[in-house]
Amino acid sequence: MLRRIVYLLLFCLPLCTLAQLPKNAITAVAINHVPVAVTDLAAVKKVFSSLGFTIKEGRVHAGITNCFVKFSDGTYLEFVQPLDSTQEIGRFYHDFLKTRLGASELAIEVESADSVAQYLQRRRILFARDHNRVWKNVTPTQPGAGIFYTEYADKNWRDKPEYTTHINNATGLGPVYYLATDLNNATKHFKDLGFMDAGPTTSLQAPARAMTIGRSRLLILDASEPGRMADAFSSRGYTGICGISIAVSSLDVLEKRLRTLSKRGMLTLRKDDKLYALLQPYALFLEFSMPAGTQQAHQ
Repeated sequence: MLRRIVYLLLFCLPLCTLAQLPKNAITAVAINHVPVAVTDLAAVKKVFSSLGFTIKEGRVHAGITNCFVKFSDGTYLEFVQPLDSTQEIGRFYHDFLKTRLGASELAIEVESADSVAQYLQRRRILFARDHNRVWKNVTPTQPGAGIFYTEYADKNWRDKPEYTTHINNATGLGPVYYLATDLNNATKHFKDLGFMDAGPTTSLQAPARAMTIGRSRLLILDASEPGRMADAFSSRGYTGICGISIAVSSLDVLEKRLRTLSKRGMLTLRKDDKLYALLQPYALFLEFSMPAGTQQAHQ
């Protein structure tokens, strides 16, 4: 009898432990970076240099070549051109480009890759893991997941100032915009992947749903009413990441550069204290804004 009681306790203990775990067990830091798939790396370098960004060169590896726009807060944009579709990463971006160019997924920095794996296991979400001496990755393998999680070995590492200083005064990634045909399904999708639902809102004069993860914010736009900057993508039937906000300490340099670029055919827009640039070839718009409480420093 005593042996049966011991067995029963041993069986129930893991169930009790799981029940005590918080529903959102992912300790996320922020949206760390956004990969953007392109077919011509030289062309995208020219565009972002024209916008006043410093470009950090990447390298050829795993079937791709890449470059970066890095920021002083540790966040960054990665531009990826596939070269070899027989290699796993090259194949991923090669397949993505069959649909469109543009931002492919969200890279979420987390405190613990192990806790992410446990979180996904409890929700029966399949995933793959890989690691090296710099990071540990956990990637949900369900179609259309559009996200992966990264734990960095050195959580305080920042790139050299020569790579994170920009003429346009950019300092880091802000909210990311996501275009969806069904707000409720998209909300559930990201909740399942560890995001918190911050409720309905209005963004770019269109209905939206606000999601948060760590210190970052994801704004899901309704594809039936996407707002002016995302309308071009909606009209083509595109969904997924459609816009990226970038924090800047001043709008002056950008406004001058965007004024010049708008004469060359790039659609630009100023709305209150924000500037927008529509990069139609990349199915992406950029939103430039100053942090709340920052005063415009005129140059």
